[in-house]
Amino acid sequence: ADLMRMMAPEGPVYQAGTLSGNPLAMCAGFAALSYIKEHPEIYVQLEKASMYLENGFKEEANKWFNKQVKMSEESLKLGRHLGKGANLDLAIVYAKLGDKAKGYENLKILARPRVCQYWLFGLVKDGGVFGSIRNEPEYQEILKEMEAKYQAEHERVRKWLEEQGML
Repeated sequence: ADLMRMMAPEGPVYQAGTLSGNPLAMCAGFAALSYIKEHPEIYVQLEKASMYLENGFKEEANKWFNKQVKMSEESLKLGRHLGKGANLDLAIVYAKLGDKAKGYENLKILARPRVCQYWLFGLVKDGGVFGSIRNEPEYQEILKEMEAKYQAEHERVRKWLEEQGML
């Protein structure tokens, strides 16, 4: 009980992550994983589109990218998206299609929260999915913002752990 009181919102430690043990999150996670299991096309569409594009079949790639855009936008409209997953998918699609404005719009949505989780920062920083815009100043600014938020939270938790004699 003492340990749990240290966690936000009651305590100073912000702990968030996929299915962090919250019963409601666990139920929602189970429902989401069940949906993904029943609808594997969610990830297959992006993979197919990317393979077609990389091999010079732009028309076929656009067909699959458009399906992904439609699914992601519908998910956002209906509030069914998992975290910011739909915005991540849209950022990837638009970056690959060369629609930088929409790609950046969705990357900025991903960068809004006070804390940036490591997996997301790592994907945006090191994943190959943003190769077409990786060296552009706007992309680098968004990346800096995400990194600063990740580092600030990392440092805040480190200090708190030190104060508690846990480090």
